[in-house]
Amino acid sequence: MEIKRQLKNLDIKISRLAQGLGVSRPTLDSYIECYESGQHIPNERYRKIFEYLFAEDVQSTIEFAKRFDYVKRVFLQSDNTDTSISKEQTIRDNISNFAYEAEFGEGILEFINLLISNSNVDLVKAISDYFNFVNGFRQYNEDIESDKHKALFSKLFILFAEYNADKIGMDDNGYSGFVEKCDKIFRKKTSTSTSAELLEYLQRNLPEGSSIDMEYIKKLLDKKEN
Repeated sequence: MEIKRQLKNLDIKISRLAQGLGVSRPTLDSYIECYESGQHIPNERYRKIFEYLFAEDVQSTIEFAKRFDYVKRVFLQSDNTDTSISKEQTIRDNISNFAYEAEFGEGILEFINLLISNSNVDLVKAISDYFNFVNGFRQYNEDIESDKHKALFSKLFILFAEYNADKIGMDDNGYSGFVEKCDKIFRKKTSTSTSAELLEYLQRNLPEGSSIDMEYIKKLLDKKEN
């Protein structure tokens, strides 16, 4: 049985199924691969779930929905009492499932990756703290916050409140600086990419024993970018 084709015919997204089953998208893909190839799914509970959900007589979305509801109430309820999934693992699974969503652009994933890559930067930590506080994930304690962070939190609160109320105004100087920085960063990244491609091309096509100093060329390109 081709499970992914069956899910597509039933108009059921695999990522949503993974979330409902409490597993990551890659884990669900591995279970599907095992099941379709006749191998044993390593987790016995999910082997039983697959045999129940993807039986030959499940031909309609309504029937699948009924079985899926039963799985969540019976199969997975006991699973939650036996081995509770950590909040951290749930977050990882959500990000993994999100990455597989075809309809989402790369922008949000790029932003998530940017935050992760710069998690040690003080400004990133402060912004992360702000969103954790205002969404109730952490309790705010003003006694331990620096004046610098308090100032940032106050401005962020006003900014987002004005935006949500459609009362936000334009700051011409700020906007000019924003446009200038965007253009500068984009040109630098584009130039860096072009330089890297050029170096790779030269290294791949220069004859063996060539006297061209690649390190010198790299320094020239780096100097040009800066």
